[in-house]
Amino acid sequence: DQYLRDTRIPTLELVKEDGSWRYRWTQVNERFNMPVKIHFGDQSQWIHPTTKWKKEYFPIDEFTVNEDFYIEVSVGK
Repeated sequence: DQYLRDTRIPTLELVKEDGSWRYRWTQVNERFNMPVKIHFGDQSQWIHPTTKWKKEYFPIDEFTVNEDFYIEVSVGK
């Protein structure tokens, strides 16, 4: 529904906070549900953002989002 009926590009917001990362979806409809694969070093992991903030510990300072996803990424401090 998001990609067919909405002109907004889903945005994954990320904020590093006290050694953990907070993340959520913005620019999406309320039913949007899409996991995203992130890469750090030689590892990768799936995260499951929602429109509400989630907090998870990753022992890294930065990571990349798999380029196969049609999304925007916003990293805050």
